Amino acid sequence: MEHFFQFFIAGLCLIFAFLTDKFAKDPDTEKAVFNKRKLFWIILVYVLIYIDVVMTNRLAVKGIRYYDFLVTRWGILDGVWPIILVLVIQLVIEKEKMESFGFCMPKNWGVLVLPFVFMGGSSILNIGSAGEMGFGLFIMLLVGVCIYEQLIFNGFIQNELERIFGIRYMWILAGILFGLWHVPSDFWGYQYLHQKSYLYSFGQLSMQTCGGLWMCVIYKKTRSLYPLFLLHFLGNNYHILLFNTIKKYFVGV
Repeated sequence: MEHFFQFFIAGLCLIFAFLTDKFAKDPDTEKAVFNKRKLFWIILVYVLIYIDVVMTNRLAVKGIRYYDFLVTRWGILDGVWPIILVLVIQLVIEKEKMESFGFCMPKNWGVLVLPFVFMGGSSILNIGSAGEMGFGLFIMLLVGVCIYEQLIFNGFIQNELERIFGIRYMWILAGILFGLWHVPSDFWGYQYLHQKSYLYSFGQLSMQTCGGLWMCVIYKKTRSLYPLFLLHFLGNNYHILLFNTIKKYFVGV
């Protein structure tokens, strides 16, 4: 039943992604200009974060829980160095402004209604699997997971691909790259060891890839990272926040 749910969610995300791309208007953007230097930065960053995710998932084989690792000194460093790297590339080397890669208000608010309803609803369905979440873990889930992934894959990789090759189809490539980045976790790391089932692994990969495609379309239409940060956190952790709130204020345990 869980596998059916995974592929069902993935299918909905994929449908919503293509519908959003078809019916929502693209904002005006600069004309694409091929740039070897920018392409080099994209490849370099992706290779480095792929090596990093492989190394991080080696901890799963050793029996170290991801949430425990995330709040350690090395976990914090692991969560922030890619953010610093991308900001150095964009702000220091390329002399970009923060607004140019997504630190701005959304240009198209209408495309945000459905994903917020969908992410919140699907997260609540997972409330049975929720656990404790302290303040340190809350911050690292926000910064080291949500901001990390959306800044890297949307604000940097997708944004730069669109500048090099055009805005029309690069959201598809960025979404696929996002999905492939999860392969180490899904097929032998943290996600795989959760169930030790390759059917579950393919289900996770399909959800991550299709969800990533939808997020890429949302970025394409809004040109803003702010809703993506919130959507990612909502989808991953709203059920945990709800569980802890109910437990603290209504159950009194």
